[in-house]
Amino acid sequence: MAIYLSIAIEGYLSFLDATPPLIILRKPLAGKNDYLMLVGKFAMTFNLITCLPLSIHPTRREIFSRIFNIKERPKKIHHFLLTLFLLVLNCIFAYYFPDIISAFSIIGGTCSVGIVIFFPGLIYLHY
Repeated sequence: MAIYLSIAIEGYLSFLDATPPLIILRKPLAGKNDYLMLVGKFAMTFNLITCLPLSIHPTRREIFSRIFNIKERPKKIHHFLLTLFLLVLNCIFAYYFPDIISAFSIIGGTCSVGIVIFFPGLIYLHY
């Protein structure tokens, strides 16, 4: 935890008030083409685009097994209706909460705490 804390403090002290709340909000470097930031923004966009189709399958499986207690393969109409419901629900959330920055800050805060707490223990157990 000391390593993560020192990285955060040194990063903030390097730029002080110019430190953005999210790294993708950073202004381009002066006098340079900021290709690394463009690659980072492209990777984040690609992640957001591919995240939904990849997470539909396990979400649907868990809803069928835990909520509806269906252990075998569900009927095609149930499969279709649940997928349609999840996609419509996602579109509704995207419409009413278009500010992705708040979602990133919540996810980033949650995941960073998990990384700081769990990863050192997992690394210790692995070695």
